[in-house]
Amino acid sequence: MIRFLTRFAAPLTVAALMAAAPAAHAAVMFSDNFNTDAGSSVLNFNAFGNWTVTGGSAKNPHTVDYIRNGGYGIDCVGNAGGCVDLDGSTGHAGLMTTKDAFALMAGTTYLFSLDLSGNQRNNNTDRVTFGFEGFAGQTVGVQGDAFNTFVFSFTPDADVLARLFIQNAGNDNIGAILDNVSLNSVAAAAEVPEPGTLALLGLGLAVLGLRRRRAA
Repeated sequence: MIRFLTRFAAPLTVAALMAAAPAAHAAVMFSDNFNTDAGSSVLNFNAFGNWTVTGGSAKNPHTVDYIRNGGYGIDCVGNAGGCVDLDGSTGHAGLMTTKDAFALMAGTTYLFSLDLSGNQRNNNTDRVTFGFEGFAGQTVGVQGDAFNTFVFSFTPDADVLARLFIQNAGNDNIGAILDNVSLNSVAAAAEVPEPGTLALLGLGLAVLGLRRRRAA
């Protein structure tokens, strides 16, 4: 299941989002499936290629665990590769932040998507907050073993630099499972005029003797 969220609204269905939005195309700005960060499961991991994990202090760090599929009885998406237990093994969940900051343009819509499952060890609900650090975010609840895709939509009012962040709310060493993170920019395509408008445009161009080809 794919769940769409915006900075202002409750989750939207895919059909509702498609009906409300003009034709658009997306460009991938960032993608991470955690498959190459380590060759085996590692508790309290902080050697990600694309992320830093922060929080707490040197004596009391906030952490996440890196999971290779099947490690500690946890399955990643597709039963392969790597994923992340968002509540590490120190009793305090770490804050994951991308190492790179992304240039976001005013008026452009950005889609931050990730796959989440419950902790896969009990039936408790885990709450995860994710979004654009310092600007906008969304908290979701996940439960059970199945992965769902969550998409957070953000359209800044001004040009900004922002990092992606993800954090589990729990502090019990058993967190939600994260996989397949991506960031996409969505540019709206030029609106196509109605047939009557096209006819009038053609007539006007003929009268003026212009030969212009409109870009597709």
